[in-house]
Amino acid sequence: MQMLEAWLLGDPLAVEKAYGVKRQILNRRKFRDPDALANASEELKKLVPGYQKVSGAREIAKHMKIQQNKSRSFKVFWEGLEALVATIVGGQGPEEEE
Repeated sequence: MQMLEAWLLGDPLAVEKAYGVKRQILNRRKFRDPDALANASEELKKLVPGYQKVSGAREIAKHMKIQQNKSRSFKVFWEGLEALVATIVGGQGPEEEE
């Protein structure tokens, strides 16, 4: 579940909109590379008292903007998902598009 929290912290604006956490806090050095956080879940709990994993993830996800997420692993996951969907729906991968 640690990866999910890193993905959520990868979009500071979504966390701010969901819970009112100031973006200045989320722009601190340790949050610039959310995948490098040792315990992203604990960081979220520090930022959002009473944070619950499932309901918290749903709330933040409502506000996420895929293209502005700073998590490298999220970007890799999303690109893979897009390629898979393109292959299933269009019969071709993104590298074959014109």
